[in-house]
Amino acid sequence: MTSKPTTAFALSIVGGIFVLLGGLSVMMLGAILSFLPILGKGIALVGDIGALCGVVMLVGGALMYVMPDRHLIWGILVLVFSILSWVGAIGGFAIGFLLGLVGGILGIVWKPSGVAVNVNLRNVASQGHQQAVAQMQGTCSNCGSPLPSGAKVCSACGVPA
Repeated sequence: MTSKPTTAFALSIVGGIFVLLGGLSVMMLGAILSFLPILGKGIALVGDIGALCGVVMLVGGALMYVMPDRHLIWGILVLVFSILSWVGAIGGFAIGFLLGLVGGILGIVWKPSGVAVNVNLRNVASQGHQQAVAQMQGTCSNCGSPLPSGAKVCSACGVPA
C-alpha cells in the first residue's frame, strides 16, 4: 500500500494530546485536593485513567500511520478510547473526544488510494473470452466449440478437426 490514512492519523494524534492534557488536569485536581485523603486519591486515580486513554489514542493514531494495513484495528482502538476519555479526562475538554471520534471513524472507513475497490469480474471474464476467441481459427463441426489455430482434434469432443 502506498497511501496512508493521514487525516485519521492527524486527528487521532491531536485528539489524544487533548485527552492526555485533560487526564493530567484531573490528576492535578486530585493532587490539589490531597488534603481530603479519599476524595483526592480517588480523583487522581480517575485522572490516571483519563491520561491512559490519551496515551492509547496517541499510540493508536501513530500505529494507524505506521501500519495502514491494520487501520481497522487502530481506528476502533482510537474510537473506543476517545469515548472512554469522558471517564477520567473530561473527554479531553470535549475537543479531544470529538477529534478522536472523527479520527477513529476515518481510520475505520479509510480505503487506500490507487487500489480498485469495485471490480466487475463479469467484464474482465468477457474481455478474456473475447481475446481467446480472437485467437481461434474456426469451430468444431461436431459440437460447435471454438478451435485454436493449428488444432487437429477438438479439445471438447475429440472429433478430428
